[in-house]
Amino acid sequence: MIALLADQIVRLLFTATYADAAEVARILMLVVPVSICNAFLSVALFSLRADRLVVSFSIAAVAILAIATALSVPFGAVGPAVAMFISELAIAVAATAVVIRRLERAF
Repeated sequence: MIALLADQIVRLLFTATYADAAEVARILMLVVPVSICNAFLSVALFSLRADRLVVSFSIAAVAILAIATALSVPFGAVGPAVAMFISELAIAVAATAVVIRRLERAF
């Protein structure tokens, strides 16, 4: 819902001067739920005694974000926002797969 109102929110908070930032804000709003899921997945991994995987996933997230951001700079401010989404999504997919696999082994 907030992503749909990004134009109005940006204009309200930062004036029309920053209206172009609405697209970036819209993309970053997509990152928020994935990031929240990653926090829960990290807790699940810790509880499954996969501490090292959490650290590995964090390092991988930084590496993916750095590479994707470097490659996306020519696309302006939208590029790094998309890079952040890709980084968070990649970690979410990997962490979900590990949590499912570990839970299947537990039962």
